[in-house]
Amino acid sequence: MGKNFETLILFGATGDLAHRMLFPSLYNLDKDGLLGDEFTILGSGRTVFDDDAFRAAIDAQLQKFLPEGHYDAVAAKNFLERVDYVALDMDADAGFTALKDKLGARADRPLGVYLSTPPSLFGPIIEGLKTAGLACRECRVALEKPIGHDLASSHEVNDIVG
Repeated sequence: MGKNFETLILFGATGDLAHRMLFPSLYNLDKDGLLGDEFTILGSGRTVFDDDAFRAAIDAQLQKFLPEGHYDAVAAKNFLERVDYVALDMDADAGFTALKDKLGARADRPLGVYLSTPPSLFGPIIEGLKTAGLACRECRVALEKPIGHDLASSHEVNDIVG
């Protein structure tokens, strides 16, 4: 059995799904003590942010989308210390090099990858990860549905990911 991943790369980290569902869910897991001490999140999107600006944006979204009474400023601060960000242009290999550079030593360990992006970006992201040396047997990839627009395109996406 493979080793659990310590880093989650979240593509589409500036999108609506990430703001409404993914970051609040990860915050709640952290608040409940269910994320390992070494667990980190590397958000990626097209919008240019530095780490602090991205964390501030996520903090504002947590306050907006968590149910009333669930936001805790101290818990949010602790959670956001786990979060880094890198802007990524899907059409440029340099973006995936920047992503690998941002990961540092974490790039040598199994990664979790969540694609909260349109299906048309699944293939380019997977190919970019592969080209940057970030695809490994122990790495795990989760795709946000829909996976393709028909059976043939879903098979195509599955083949690329595989």
